[in-house]
Parts: sequence; structure tokens; C-alpha cells
Amino acid sequence: MSVSCFHVGLSWIPILLAMTLSSTLLISYILAVYRGSVEPDFPLISATGAGPPESCIFSQGLNVSAFLSLLCCYIWYGIASQQTRYMGTKQPRCLLNCCRATGIIASLGLSIVGNFQQKSVEVVHDIGAVMAFVGSIVYIFIMAHLCRRYLGYHSYYWVPRLCLGIACVISAVAFAGCKVALLVKAPNRSSTSLSFIYPSDPVYLESLCSSSSEWILGFLIIIFFLTLAPEFRKYAVQLPELIGSSIVKQQAA
Repeated sequence: MSVSCFHVGLSWIPILLAMTLSSTLLISYILAVYRGSVEPDFPLISATGAGPPESCIFSQGLNVSAFLSLLCCYIWYGIASQQTRYMGTKQPRCLLNCCRATGIIASLGLSIVGNFQQKSVEVVHDIGAVMAFVGSIVYIFIMAHLCRRYLGYHSYYWVPRLCLGIACVISAVAFAGCKVALLVKAPNRSSTSLSFIYPSDPVYLESLCSSSSEWILGFLIIIFFLTLAPEFRKYAVQLPELIGSSIVKQQAA
């Protein structure tokens, strides 16, 4: 039995991932602003899902998104392995394995971000965020290189991914730089107090820069997964067939 969706093949998986992740972030943001948990001026993504009930939506949405992103990584690894299987010793097994590993790390990090909220276990939450963001950026660059160098894809496949990867690096550097500047200027401010920063606050610009860079980085990664949809359209997944033990014994005999 093959799993696909009519004429769109498996492209519905990255599309569903993008819809799930973006709607999770936006719904959590709207609820947090409505309940007064954060200020509407670009709060950090984590701050919008720090308290219930938005934290429940945040956790569930990120867990589903983590599963879908892991599924996308598995499918793309299968596609790339199939297309390079006749290359013999020139098959980029190391790069393929690195690509798969970074995809798994990013998916696991996304799940950690959802399950360990910023207010509850901030250190674990931050580790998960680093895994998700850095893992995704490395994954994008490795995939773009594989598409260009080994898979022979047209430029309209790998160039957008390369551009997205560069944009992700710029956003990540801006986020990290502004975050460091924020911590230097306000070393004693808690994460909760940083959710309520007004234009008159001395660290307002640093806070706005770091949070807006984080949002841009998040949606750049979402757009990247959408670029997988045209590629996945050509494929379906063959599910394993369940057979009885008696049939197995007959085949063995």
C-alpha cells in the first residue's frame, strides 16, 4: 500500500508542516497578547508559549511539527539515497548521513522547545532552541550542496534553498548579537520581565532586534520546508505489509 495524496504525491507533508508550525506560532502569539502575557511588539517566540493555555497549544503544535519535520528528513534522505545509489564509491554517504543527523537534531530540538517552556526549565529550553535553529541552518546548507553537487538539480531547486540558508545565518547572527547586547545592558533582568519592554526602556531596541530576528528566522525555516513540496510531489511511501506467522514459516520452508 502506497501513501500519497492523489496528484500531489507526498507534497502535502511539508505543506502540512508549514501550516502547523506557522499556525501554532501565530495562535500562541494572539492568545498571549489577548491575555496580556506579552506585549504585542514582537515578543520572543518562547515568551508567547510560556504560560497556559497558550503553552498547551504551543507544546502540542511543536510536537506535531517536530514529527512532520522528522518525516520530511526521512523522506528526503530516501530520495537522495535512491538518486545516488549508482554512484558507487562516489556516493556522498557521509554528507547524506550528516544531513539526516542534523535533521534529526533539529526535530528533536523543536520538540524540546515545545515540552520545556521558558518559564519552567529555561536552560533545557534554550538548548532545544539552539538545536532547532542551528540544526536547521546546517541542514539547509548540506541539502543545497547535495542538490547542486551530487543530485544534479536545476538551479531553481537549490538556489532558493541556498539563499534561505544565507538569510537564516544573517537572522541568527542578528538575533545572537542583539541578545548578547541585551544581556550585557540588563544582566539582572529575568526572561519574564523582558516580555514587557516598552519604547522608553533602555534595552527596547536590543529586545526588538532580537525578537524580530528570531521571528524572521523561524519563518525562513518554514519557507524552506515549503521548497520540499515540489520535490515530494513525485514520490509516494510504500507501507510495510503485515503477514501472519504461518506465511513466514511457509516461506522459510
